[in-house]
Order: sequence, then structure tokens, then C-alpha cells
Amino acid sequence: MIEDLDVVVLKNNRPDKNLKAGAIGTVVSVYENGKAFLVEFSELEESGFPLVDLTAEEVRPVTTNEIENRNKLR
Repeated sequence: MIEDLDVVVLKNNRPDKNLKAGAIGTVVSVYENGKAFLVEFSELEESGFPLVDLTAEEVRPVTTNEIENRNKLR
């Protein structure tokens, strides 16, 4: 179950928020016992840190492997 401050991955593109699938964010709030979340993304430096309301179907928990691979790319 996803909880406050968990790191999550966006499953699909959200062009309305200028976010692509695979964007990594932090859960700021959990709504309706995990049916929806407010997630802060840090993907876009020029536009700040967008806060996006998402359903549970739109995100998944990030895996340790994904974080390790991302760090290697930087």
C-alpha cells in the first residue's frame, strides 16, 4: 500500500502536466484510503515541482533497482 512520503513512478504520460511516464515523485497526501494521491514531481527544473492529483491506477511504488539505475545515469 502506498503511504505518505513514499516514492512513486507515473505509469502513463500526463501531457496536461508536462510529465512523462516514468517520472518519479513523492506522495504528499493519501486520499480515500489509498484510492488517490497528491504527488509532487521533481522532473522539470524550469517549472518547479508540480503537484498532481492521481488515482492509484496512475502510479506504482518505485523499486530499489530503478533508483540505483537512475543514480548511475546522473
